[in-house]
Formats: sequence, C-alpha cells, structure tokens
Amino acid sequence: MVDRLSGIAENIQNAQEVDDDVLSDDFLPANCPVVPLGTKMGSYYYMDAMQQFRELKDKDHSRLIIQGLFGTHVEVLSQGDYARYSKKGSVDGWKPDEWAKSLMAACAVKGVFEPFEKVRGAGAWLDDDDQIVIHSGSRIFINNQSFKPGVYGSYIYPAEPQRQSPAVTLLDDGEADELLQLFKTWNWQRPDLDPYLLYGWIAAASIGGALSWRPLMWITGDKGTGKSTLHDVINGIFGNSLLSVSNTSPAGIWQKVRYSSLPVAVDEIEAEEDGRKAQAVIALARQACSGGVILRGSSEGVASEFKARNCYLFSSILIPPLMSQDRSRMAILELGQIGGTPPKINKPHLAQLGSKLLKTMISRFDVFKQNLEVISVALREQGVPSRSCDQFGTLIAAVDTVLRPRELTVQDCSFWLSRLKPLLVKEKYDNENDNVACSQHLLTSLCDVYRDGKRRTIGDFIAEAAGLENSKNSQPTDEDQKEANKILSSYGLRVVADRSSGDKFLYLANNHQGLNKLFLGTRWQGGVYRQSLLRYQGSEPVNTMRFGGMTSKCIRLPLDKLLFVGIDEMPLE
Repeated sequence: MVDRLSGIAENIQNAQEVDDDVLSDDFLPANCPVVPLGTKMGSYYYMDAMQQFRELKDKDHSRLIIQGLFGTHVEVLSQGDYARYSKKGSVDGWKPDEWAKSLMAACAVKGVFEPFEKVRGAGAWLDDDDQIVIHSGSRIFINNQSFKPGVYGSYIYPAEPQRQSPAVTLLDDGEADELLQLFKTWNWQRPDLDPYLLYGWIAAASIGGALSWRPLMWITGDKGTGKSTLHDVINGIFGNSLLSVSNTSPAGIWQKVRYSSLPVAVDEIEAEEDGRKAQAVIALARQACSGGVILRGSSEGVASEFKARNCYLFSSILIPPLMSQDRSRMAILELGQIGGTPPKINKPHLAQLGSKLLKTMISRFDVFKQNLEVISVALREQGVPSRSCDQFGTLIAAVDTVLRPRELTVQDCSFWLSRLKPLLVKEKYDNENDNVACSQHLLTSLCDVYRDGKRRTIGDFIAEAAGLENSKNSQPTDEDQKEANKILSSYGLRVVADRSSGDKFLYLANNHQGLNKLFLGTRWQGGVYRQSLLRYQGSEPVNTMRFGGMTSKCIRLPLDKLLFVGIDEMPLE
C-alpha cells in the first residue's frame, strides 16, 4: 500500500498526466461506496455512502468518521489491503490509517475542488444545456425523469432532507385562479396589483436558482393585517421548501441555506435604532438577486465562499431604512386591516397546488423566458431603470406564465404597465440618487443656533447667505447674508458668488469638525460626503477656501443644483 501511494505521489510531482479514473480506482476498491471529489486548502471532499456531501479536514480522518462515511457498507472497510488480521490469520478489523491515506490521496488525484461552484443543494438549477434541474433532496428531476442524488453533468447533487417535488400535472385554469383569489383575500394597498406581484414572487421563487435575476419582496403591515396567516399560506404552498427564519443574522441564514437555492422567508426584521444587523441581512439578499459570491470567515481564519441564489421574502410591521440600491431591487407590498374572517388554510391542498405550480413553471420555462424579454423591453421603453426592469419584469413574467400558457402580447404588456404605473412612479420618487439623499441630509440638519426661539436648518442659512428668501419669506439684507455665512463657516460651509458669472456656489471643507458632526452616524461620515456630493453636475474640488479662522481644501457645488434639483429632474439611474 505504501509503495503504491509513493509511486502515485512521484508521478504527480513529476507532472505526468495520469487518467483520474484509473488513479481513483487504483486507490480505492471497485466497490467503495465513498466517492472522492477533490481537495482544497487542507479540506477533503466526498460523497459518502448515503450520497451526502461531506467535508473533512486532515485531522478529521479518524476511525469513527471514516466509518461514518461508509454508513451501512462497513464490510468494505475490512477488504483487501485494509484488513487487519489476528495472530490466527483471521480478519478481526480494518486499518483506519490506510483508509485515511487512500481517501486523501484519491482526493488529491481529483485535484482542487471548489464546493460553491460544483455542489448544488435542494432547489432549482440550470444544467449545461439550460434545462431546469429540480433537486428535491432524495430525488433529482431532469427532463421529466427522476434520478438518485449523485454526479450529473458538471455538478454534484448530494442527498438532503426531502423537499417539494414537481407534480405529474400542471395547474389547470381553475387551480391557477384559485390561488389568485386566495391572495386577493387580503386588504392590499394596491388590490389590482399586489396579489399578482405576490403570486409572481411565489412562482419565480419556486425556480429561483434557475433565474438570472431573483426578485426580492417585502410585505409590511401593522398588527391585525393578517401577515401571519399569509405567511402560513405561502409556507403551505412551498411545503417544506421554504426556509423560514426570524430575527436572524447573515451567518444564521448561511447555516440554513448552505448550497441550496430554496426561497428564504425572513420574518420580524423590524426597524431598530441600531439597524446594522438588518442592513447586513438585506445586503445578503441583495447579493442573491444576481447570484453574487459571498465570502464568509471561519474559525480557522480561512474565508469560505458560497454563491447566493435564493429568492428572499421579508415581512415586518415597519421597514428599516433602505438604501436606493435596495429599494430598486424589491417590491414593497403593504397590508391594511383585514376585514371579516381570515381564510381557512388547508395545508395538504396548498402543498398539492404548490407542486403543480412548480411543474407549471418547469414545463413553461421557455414561455417564461419569452415573457420576461417582452415585458422587460416594454418597461425599458417607459424609461424604467434596468434593476427595476429585472425586478418587476420577472414578477410579471412569472405570474402571467402561470395564469395563461401563451406568450405575452403587446396588449398584455399594456395591461400590466397600466397596473404597474403607480408603483413605478413611487419607485422613481423613492429611489433618489445617493448624492440627493446626502444633500437632503445636509440641508435638513439643524444648527445649534437659535433665531426667534427656534433652531434653523443648514438649508435655511444657505438660502439666506445666497440672498434667497428666508424662513420668514422676506428678502435677506446684506447683513443677514454675512451673518448667515458666518454661522455656516463654523460648520465648514460657505456661500460664494463667482465674480465673472455671478453664479453662486456652496463650498464644503474637506475636513471640518462641524461637517463631521453633521454626518456622524450616517453612511457619509468620515468625509465620504465629498464622494457623494461631487456627483452633482458642475461640482468640483478646489484648492483652498477660508472658513472662519481656518483655511482648508474643499469642494464646491452649484447652488442651483443643490437647492432646486427636483425629483423629476433626477436621472432614474
């Protein structure tokens, strides 16, 4: 055994090309139920006897763990060179060290293995031929055929707990409408749109791992709006294929998700004074929309990677503050107080409908892709930003695919655009650019200066220093302007008119305690406000300017851009 291992190691060191299958067979018995996959950075990867994906460190190749890899096939352990003999010559055990050497060497022959690229857990995926593969835990569904977990094509589909499987038949028209009418039971803020968007999210989430864009949704509403009942309905439709978590962290979600592409429902993620945990979870969901690679630290100090390919559904009474890039990636649905009796939930029936819904999305995947292209083009023609096209285009394409088997027409697009219009207008107003949000924070910040017993804002003093109407709707005098600029200087701000053009500019010091205090606790603290505000057209860095008793490098902004930019004037992206 030692001579054989040494010989193979010598071949590898000499960079000789050797057939992987031959070497693996040479290392391990032909009937070995454990499949070596490869190695990386001191980790060794296997499919055990139960077809589960296993990761072992060097030190983990102990007797008990190796026995665990073989499961019920323990008889293989004491075969051939691995057998341990008694003094009488009979087999009385096996050699764990020899097995450890063989298993690790077989992994080394397979080469470097990257789990996040090759391992596919429960959920929907695309194979190399762009066909949907459904991993239901105990079975793999490919082209209407069912297989045991294992290696298919370029990917490993390990055994996992049983999840929802596609039904034999599709949703018929009555069943598809039954779900829609159920969603309409709730008191939605937009009753002619929100039930459809929720329907679209459920349909898209059922095949989330196969999508190029995974839509993000947030359901909000006060107590008594039926959020819990609605969550039970959604959970019933997915069966046990919805990963539900409450008030968690990115690490907690990662432990739950691992290599799966199953949808994730995050409940009770409320607005809090310290919103860092919520923001971290939202950032994870944002990455999942486009299938971003997430880095996660380990106790050994080695970063591990995984690709987030899950559709996320958030629910809460209040929504934490969202950045514009997050709002543009999600549909926010608001519930009002529910009237009457909540609908009765028949979970077995919902699970049957969910399996048929999954089958419908698989069978009509080509229709879905065509629908997505058509509605995305229609949205772009309306000036909708690309992220919103991805988000709402996917939701509409999915729900339309379920409700009718034919592809979207021009008339269908007009129908959806008319319903989406109020939401898209709201998106346009809510999703302000970062520079606008930064300037609004500055302008609305209160000064530690009182006038007529009241504190005034920075924006009020800027307007007064520029000679514009002040808070009393009167024209400032020269003395008023000088006094306003004096106050602004204490914050590292100053209004100056260009001598040649007469245009007025606001100057902001690069480093000033007053400005640092105004932006403390925001994403623009530590001087980051300069990056944001320089995105205004006509803004630029300048060498020096006096602010009271100090001189500092600074940036200057055209006042007309700062004070008078309107939402309608802002670019959509």
